[in-house]
Amino acid sequence: MVIVVVVVGLVCVVIFIPFSSKEVDIAVAVETASLVRFSLDRNALDYALALNLTWSNNGSFVVRYNELRAKVFFSGETFGMAVIPGFSQETRNTSTVSVEFKGQTRMADEAAETYSREKVDGNYEFNVEVDARLWKEKNNRKEEVLETEAISAVVDCWINVALMSNSSSPRTFERTQCRVKF
Repeated sequence: MVIVVVVVGLVCVVIFIPFSSKEVDIAVAVETASLVRFSLDRNALDYALALNLTWSNNGSFVVRYNELRAKVFFSGETFGMAVIPGFSQETRNTSTVSVEFKGQTRMADEAAETYSREKVDGNYEFNVEVDARLWKEKNNRKEEVLETEAISAVVDCWINVALMSNSSSPRTFERTQCRVKF
């Protein structure tokens, strides 16, 4: 009888542990991307890239995103930055956030070489990186105390986007899952 109680207890512990995570469980994906303008002339880049990102809170904590700073890279070089307004997510919730990168900047010679190669088919590869400062919150109902913890995360998304004005490339953007590193 004691063995049965011990085995049942161990089974309950093994089943309960995965569902009682104390970690933040978020997932981020680039749902849509549109590249309206992307031209490089004498190392001067003129660009307009718009993204819709989905942020999914799959955990048991409320997550508050306070500071979100996005950067976009081409050929390893940063060419655009944007601040994403903070937002809050309840548990088991998904939010869509839009971010736009547009402007002009100077690029290195290596970027010009990559641009020439990728211009042939009208598809460009970008790395979008979002530095996020977030808070996880959980209400401890027994003690009526709000438990909070600050966390930093880096979201890393590699995307391939077709230039919209390129009629030879009717390719549509494919949803891309991002990596989230804490």
